[in-house]
Amino acid sequence: MRSRTKVTLAGALALLLVTAGCLGTAAPGADAPPSENERDAVTVTGTGTVEAAPDRAELHLAVVGTADSADEARERAAEAAARMRDALRAAGIPDDAVETVGYSLGAEYDRGGERREVVGHRAVHTYRVTLSDVDAAGSVVDTAVENGAARVSSVRFTLSEERREELRGQAIERAMDRARGDAEAVAAAGDLTLGGIESVSTTDRGGPYPVYAEAASGDAGGGTRFDPGRASVTATVTVAYAIEE
Repeated sequence: MRSRTKVTLAGALALLLVTAGCLGTAAPGADAPPSENERDAVTVTGTGTVEAAPDRAELHLAVVGTADSADEARERAAEAAARMRDALRAAGIPDDAVETVGYSLGAEYDRGGERREVVGHRAVHTYRVTLSDVDAAGSVVDTAVENGAARVSSVRFTLSEERREELRGQAIERAMDRARGDAEAVAAAGDLTLGGIESVSTTDRGGPYPVYAEAASGDAGGGTRFDPGRASVTATVTVAYAIEE
């Protein structure tokens, strides 16, 4: 290669200077001969994306208790939470799939007058319910609302860790294919002969990106139904291919 020839000549010149002169070391800044780890290479980046149907649903539900006093508001929220959790348990949702993600208790004010006056208190207990059966999301929402839940703040569909890792492997394969194709195109354009792989690094572009339910509709029986989209996993690889002489 042209670049290697230049480096080799510079190294030879430095060697002659050391031999002919009085110094015991090479002149500062002289280039060293290329090592085996510094061979010419073509470095390319490839990206692969795989889409799949979500296999996990996450529901954010909240119970609300309002009353004149903070203690009574807390009690009402606790009663609603117990009723909702009992109903979810009876519907087959395990306890470890329901977890607290937020809780607030505070005064409610009359903002219409000249002075802010306390008109009551409100307690809000927010739960995250994780489902492995995404088709059950609508019926679980109905069960929760019918048994104490006053808010459904979000419903999202995503991938389990096991499914994500499986799809990540497929995304890496696609990224490697894309990188190889680009490297071959570069080699052909430069009249080079592509060799083996020198190094590979991978990067995940976050994800899997959650798919939020865009719409909920009632079926013939009046139940809630969600229409999730598809989740995606993206991987990027950077590959260095050796150039054969």
